[in-house]
Amino acid sequence: MGIFLLAGLVLSAGYDLVRANAVKLLIVLCFTPIALAVFIYNGHVQWYAGLILGIGNMLGAWVASRMAVKRGAIFARWVLIAVLIIASAALLGVRDVIGL
Repeated sequence: MGIFLLAGLVLSAGYDLVRANAVKLLIVLCFTPIALAVFIYNGHVQWYAGLILGIGNMLGAWVASRMAVKRGAIFARWVLIAVLIIASAALLGVRDVIGL
């Protein structure tokens, strides 16, 4: 969800990547505790998987931030567009349609 929100803020609303990421994090911070509480209440939290995903998310953010600083905003924008296209294709089931 975050990548689509970030893409919308950068590509449609005209934010630069740094400001868009800050706005995205604020939005996610607003709804995540509520959603987590609902899932915990209903017993639908897989703590081990969540821990693994959290660690992966932190490592990915660390690598991405270092790469964005090293290569610049233009490179980060193209990576964002590429990830958005790949994620959209996966969510739309393109692999199933083309037989991969």
